Amino acid sequence: MTCSEAEKMVKKALSKKRFTHTVNVRDKAVELAALYGASEEKAALAALLHDAAKELPKEELLQILRENAIIAGDAENSPPPVWHGVCAAILAQTRWGVEDREVLDAIR
Repeated sequence: MTCSEAEKMVKKALSKKRFTHTVNVRDKAVELAALYGASEEKAALAALLHDAAKELPKEELLQILRENAIIAGDAENSPPPVWHGVCAAILAQTRWGVEDREVLDAIR
């Protein structure tokens, strides 16, 4: 998945307010990556995808965690407000074609 594809996807999936937040996070992630010598492309993709599952219902997040228990690890026992990052990483790996471990870890 490219950054352009990710941006289009999250724009459709998120409210306007959450999408604006996500774009601002992406911009800051790119700035920090440049400052610290990290991949700006990876930082941008991870930032765009991190909140991709943020507005899914709690029941759907829980289902994603349970159906992907090996990937999710003990995430189900974490506080529900952090499930979206783990679920976004799972979806990135299983549905959106993201294979880069650094990006998946950053999304998580």
